[in-house]
Amino acid sequence: MIDQAAAPGTDDGFFRQAGRSLLLAMYAALRSLKLYPVENATAQKSLDDLQTAAVQLLGRGTEVEVRLSGEFIFVNGTRLRLELDNFASFSHLHTVLKTCEIGVLLVHQGVERREWQIFLGVLLAVSVRADSTERYAEVRDRLDRGGVTRILVEPPLETEELKAEAERRVRAGECRADVARSLGIPVSTLRDWALKGGWRRKDIGFVIDPERGEAALAQLPEKERTAWRRFWADVEDLRRAQGAR
Repeated sequence: MIDQAAAPGTDDGFFRQAGRSLLLAMYAALRSLKLYPVENATAQKSLDDLQTAAVQLLGRGTEVEVRLSGEFIFVNGTRLRLELDNFASFSHLHTVLKTCEIGVLLVHQGVERREWQIFLGVLLAVSVRADSTERYAEVRDRLDRGGVTRILVEPPLETEELKAEAERRVRAGECRADVARSLGIPVSTLRDWALKGGWRRKDIGFVIDPERGEAALAQLPEKERTAWRRFWADVEDLRRAQGAR
């Protein structure tokens, strides 16, 4: 699960390791609550471990975001990698969340162990329900009735909604890597959408807003910056020529 390419001190390295611990603890708690009564020592310890993992992640911010995107799981925008030792655990957790029509799980500062117990109990109950309709609405209703305020869920974004949001933000000048991270999608997917949709950087470039283009230019290699500046010089020459006619 830990990306060996990420330095241990980086945010990506931290979120991969701490995110892995959180999801493994969540899976273990789900399994324990399914097999044992909640007062059982094994179930209690699994809830303690889950609370500890959540608090560790919350030490880096005000909330933890677990987002499903296709077959991938992202924690605070960092994609977690499936490996042999966690494949079954993560796949099971992914399936349970998807079955409950949950696309995003948000955990806020101050989350209580009691809230984890209620949340996991709701997942277990709703995921095995015979009626497959309105599962997300039932999850929300049960969490509200249980007084769970620091664990929130959101439905998954449809692909077209993700595409539209990604295009809007790329056109607004945001870095492609930042957009992919915040939306919980691989950069390669974003690149493919931009290619097919005609909104790659080279397509929309800086023609839409030259002033904003300077900020984006600074992120390019020197050769590309030079090429774009020459392009804009040619554009300005054409504008002046047309204005003189």
